[in-house]
This record gives sequence, C-alpha cells and structure tokens, in this order.
Amino acid sequence: MFDESLVQNIKKELFNPLQALFLQPNSILYKICIFKNHCQTIILHSTMKTIIFLYCFLVFNLASFSQSNTDLGVAAIGLVVSDIEISEHFYKNILGMKEAGEFSLDEQWSNDAGAANGKPFSVRQFKMKDLSCATVLKLAYFDKTEKQADDNGIDIHSGVNYITLFYNAQDFKEVMERISESGIEKVGWVKRESYQLVFIKDPDGIFVEIVGPPDK
Repeated sequence: MFDESLVQNIKKELFNPLQALFLQPNSILYKICIFKNHCQTIILHSTMKTIIFLYCFLVFNLASFSQSNTDLGVAAIGLVVSDIEISEHFYKNILGMKEAGEFSLDEQWSNDAGAANGKPFSVRQFKMKDLSCATVLKLAYFDKTEKQADDNGIDIHSGVNYITLFYNAQDFKEVMERISESGIEKVGWVKRESYQLVFIKDPDGIFVEIVGPPDK
C-alpha cells in the first residue's frame, strides 16, 4: 500500500494547475512517484532488519562479556616452571599460545593460601584462543625452583604429567614445523583415521600432547 500523501505534497508544490494534470492516477509522473515511494519502503524495511540484527548481535555479545568465569566454567591449569623465560618461549613461540595476563603474589598471600610454604611467586597466563571461556595455562615461577627429574613416561608417578592441546590443520602443520626447526624431540606420533597426535616434552619435562586432524 502506497502513501498517497506523497503525491498530494508534490501537487501542492507545483507552480500551476496545468502541471497537476500530469499527476493524475494514469499519468507517467504519477506512476514514477508511486515507484519512488515503493523503493523507499523497501529500503526502510531492509534498514530496519539490519538495525534489529545488529542490536541482537550486540546484546548477545555484551551478555557474554558480562558473565563471570564461574558462569562460563573457565578452567585453569597451573604448572610450576624452573625458568619462566624458557617456558614462555616454548608455550608462546613454539606452541603458539597467546598471552593472557600476569600477576604476582606476596608472602602474606602465600601464607594465607598455604600452598607455597610462604614464598612469594608470580604467574604468567596463556590461552590457546583469545576467548573468555578458553582454558588458562598458568606458569608459576619462584626466585629459585629446581627442575624435576626427567621421566621416561607418564606412568612413573601420579600427578599432572601431561597436558593436551588441540589444533586445526593449518595450525598443527605450523606447530610441527616450529618443533622441527627448534630441534625438539618428538617422543611419539600417533596417526589414526580421525585424528593424529604428537607427544613432546616442555622445558621442565612435562609431556605435551598435540592433537590435530588426520593428514589428507
């Protein structure tokens, strides 16, 4: 349904009655006005749909940002490292993890927590993806920490002996190239129909399981 007021407004703006004759319902000018109004209506509807979509998109994302780590179920894994610079290079530059902040804890905090014999320490955090719900890898370091004995397998003692990282095809290929270029030993390589994985060790001897899609 078209807005007849558009035509009436045009009539009012004409200079003489003769020109108004061209705006009779069967005239070409009348049809042009109707067509113009129709196009404006289509554009308006399209614009409104775009605005509604953008509004819903923003509301959804703002709701995600406002959720706490508890709401999102964020998990964190803590590893104590003997040399933070070497470990950061390994996880960041070799395995491709992204920085996710750092913090330090003083003696009072350590005493209250009861988990570090009252010693202050710092933590650098990393993620595989820059997402609020991504698992956080915490690399904790003290002024001095002895490197544990290198184990030949995850069956030697209980505790956190390995972590698993998942990659898409391109990232898996690039990580494998960086591992080879760095001279890091591949402990094992499993290839199956639906996946492949490689085991290596981090600078402190923790096994790292790198999982990717199968070769095509």
